[in-house]
Amino acid sequence: MTIGLILDDERTYSDITWVEYPKTSNICVTRSPIDFIWYMRNIPAFTTEDFITWVSFDHDLAWYNKSGRDITGYDCLKWLCRYLDRHPDKTIPQVFFHSKNPIGVANMKGYWYNWVNQRGQNDE
Repeated sequence: MTIGLILDDERTYSDITWVEYPKTSNICVTRSPIDFIWYMRNIPAFTTEDFITWVSFDHDLAWYNKSGRDITGYDCLKWLCRYLDRHPDKTIPQVFFHSKNPIGVANMKGYWYNWVNQRGQNDE
């Protein structure tokens, strides 16, 4: 089963009409960075019949750590890149940015494209 993973504190899959996602057999919406990390770590290795084929990021998650720092979709994207660096056996999912925060999207896209280019991968 292929899975699309959406990180957004408010929207549902059907709310995000401005992004054309690939067809997948299952959509999972995660509401917090903790849930996002759990899914990325626990969906079986991206190499069995259940795997995440794409991920979509919101930027503003209304989530704060214990010291009051705002944790954003950008932070989760950076975590994903570090995770994939440490697990080169994992397939890199297709990445989308559906946030309505244009500065947040620009920052996330810049980080993602730089990371992909550094890895020598061609991905959107």
